[in-house]
Amino acid sequence: MKNVFVICLLCLGITAMSDGAAVVLIDPAEVASPAVGEQLTVNIKITDATGVAGYNMTVGFDPTALEYVEMKNGNYLPEGTVVTPAHVLADRVTLAATASSESAGAGSDTLAMLKFKVVAVKPSLLRLIAVILSDPAGKVLPVRTRNARVIVGEGPAWDLNRDGQVDERDLIVVVRDFGKTGASLGDVNGDGAVNIIDLILVIQHFGETVVTHLPRSVPAGMVFIPAGPFQMGSNTGKVDEKPVHTVYVDAFYMDAYAVTNADYKQFVDAVPEWQKARISEAYHDGNYLAHWEADTYPSDQADHPVVYVSWYAAIAYSEWAGKRLPTEAEWEKAARGGLVGRKYPWGDAEDVSHATVQFWDSPPITTPVGTYPANGYGLYDMVGNVWEWCLDGYAADFYATSPNWNPLAGGERLAPLLSEFLGVETDRVLRGGGWVGDPRIPRVAVRDRVAPQMTLSLAGFRCVRNAAP
Repeated sequence: MKNVFVICLLCLGITAMSDGAAVVLIDPAEVASPAVGEQLTVNIKITDATGVAGYNMTVGFDPTALEYVEMKNGNYLPEGTVVTPAHVLADRVTLAATASSESAGAGSDTLAMLKFKVVAVKPSLLRLIAVILSDPAGKVLPVRTRNARVIVGEGPAWDLNRDGQVDERDLIVVVRDFGKTGASLGDVNGDGAVNIIDLILVIQHFGETVVTHLPRSVPAGMVFIPAGPFQMGSNTGKVDEKPVHTVYVDAFYMDAYAVTNADYKQFVDAVPEWQKARISEAYHDGNYLAHWEADTYPSDQADHPVVYVSWYAAIAYSEWAGKRLPTEAEWEKAARGGLVGRKYPWGDAEDVSHATVQFWDSPPITTPVGTYPANGYGLYDMVGNVWEWCLDGYAADFYATSPNWNPLAGGERLAPLLSEFLGVETDRVLRGGGWVGDPRIPRVAVRDRVAPQMTLSLAGFRCVRNAAP
């Protein structure tokens, strides 16, 4: 009777997680360890699919074991499919293709083929970090993934077969060993017995792709934002927030708090050309650090966010600090704190107890950073208190044509923009909403545009840093 109960739970778990989703997997699921210098070819296959017209997927690999060589589109999508050149970054390669006229038929076949050169024989997992399937209208389709191993490596306890994916195969291991005592593969929690607790642990993590690679250390004052896709925009907000679209963002670190007056003073003391009396007229509107007396902030506002700083000044500070401004996509992913489809970092309730938001007739003042609760990632004041500068140039219709991998609006590329920022003249993006105005405005999807030389009592910034692989 006990085993029947367990098997019923297993079936319920598998049924709940399947939900009609296509399965994208790496084939073969396990390969013999090749010799150094040999080439390893793997296929990325799709099964149980209907109406797929395009894909965007990122495959993670261990660069100390494998070296990326090339990719080829498979034969699942119809002839004439537009294939985007593979983008390789450290330990991952991103592949994308879109059918030009029609969706692929239902069934199973090969989406793409990847070739690697073996540089070391060691435990190495190929991981489908992010997979986005879309139909002819661009709608995102449900999908599940399965990873592959060259040699079995370490992983969390609930990934029992160490293939980097928590799925029905791990549940089967628990069912097979159910009731055993002593050393057993199905003993997830290590208490010496395989029982209902082990089954529950696997079901709780069912469908997860195992992260084998976490940051060695997080820089002081920053928060780690994991790589992955999220739903960007709002279908109920302003026109420039539409449509909601799926975006994949690489991992990065973000300042837990907005840059404060005390932080900014360290910068102007160290870099005199950005002091009030020395800054070039080209890089501000005449109100730069208007609330400061000479190069000193108000004595009671050391921990308030710095305001009256232009976009140019914000980038100059971030460079001095060894960081940069976030892109719009990075900012919104971080602001959402892991929540999906919500208006605010805390949910959908219009609750000003979570943020500094006042009406126009309220006293004109910010509040100390960190006064209100952090979001799910541990970031403070992502809406309210101050609007925050982003790198992007403003484009009202950008979401309709946005790339789905690390987008940057304004027709610019990240490296040239950062190296030539003093020559930028187009409006830049502000996100998050400030301390004064309609309390309904500060939302995770709200966008605004301001000339880069403008300095406002409502605008500050925070910085990000790329996460080292």
